[in-house]
Amino acid sequence: MKRFVLVVATTVASALSIGNAQEPGKGTTPAVETAAPQAEAAAGPGADAPAAPGAEHAATLRGQVPLAQNIPYPGTLTLKVDLTDLERRLIGVRESIPVKPGPLTLLYPEWLPGNHAPRGPIDALAGLILTAGSRRVEWTRDPVNVYAFHLDVPPGTNRLDAQFQFASPFLHDQGRTVVTPDIVGLQWNTVVLYPAGYYSSRIPIAPSVVLPEGWEFAAALDEDSRNANQVSFKATTLEMLVDSPLFAGRYFRRLDLDPGAATPVHLNLVADSPESLEVKGPELVAHRKLVQEAYALFGGPHYDRYEFLLALS
Repeated sequence: MKRFVLVVATTVASALSIGNAQEPGKGTTPAVETAAPQAEAAAGPGADAPAAPGAEHAATLRGQVPLAQNIPYPGTLTLKVDLTDLERRLIGVRESIPVKPGPLTLLYPEWLPGNHAPRGPIDALAGLILTAGSRRVEWTRDPVNVYAFHLDVPPGTNRLDAQFQFASPFLHDQGRTVVTPDIVGLQWNTVVLYPAGYYSSRIPIAPSVVLPEGWEFAAALDEDSRNANQVSFKATTLEMLVDSPLFAGRYFRRLDLDPGAATPVHLNLVADSPESLEVKGPELVAHRKLVQEAYALFGGPHYDRYEFLLALS
């Protein structure tokens, strides 16, 4: 199934995509290769010079993070994201991960191709607590790869529960603003941990969100059910999830850009005020022509559904 989303914030457009931090062959550098750059620089091609002090130790530590493999993860992660703490701009996360007893490494997404660098906002992850049933599970930060968390799953445990918060920026120099009193732009890579050793395309995950009361949302994900302000989506892969950002807002409007078509195309608007959602006739006509012109150029739709996300702020 192909679903596409284009995210537009005011006049700046950006297409979001995921790069598995460890997955080779995706045009990204594995996360583990970022460790100990001084060692790699000291031993370039054909170099006979001795490695920099500590390089051997750093390489050993780097090897603690399992490399990703193209094999299915045995089980489906569940992810519940709470978007209701608007005053503190905190996004709450509860995640459940199928596991088996023994060593386990959890990763926070690091390499995001649209950023062209390892810029996953790990500095905004806060309050991480891991539990197995009623028992607290202690974790250790990898001494080289700060995106990796090591732990030992207790005997008899088949699910690990994680609880943490994403402390979204308040000020412009802290990063991109994603939470305001009226708009939330949820990038799933900021609110998920995943087990090392697997391609993101082979990790199933079932996401859900809790919206502020009275808010609406749009995303390319397929909705499974909704109960008031709690929305559950159909299971997908971690790769697809991170490639499907969600916009939610107090003031929301959805426009059909291809009325009556078998392949829906929507323009989803969120704004700071209801007045900002007003769309004049010529503006709507121009956007609808855009769809038909794209079909003429590319030979029809090549997706099941297309969702434009537009924030007016």
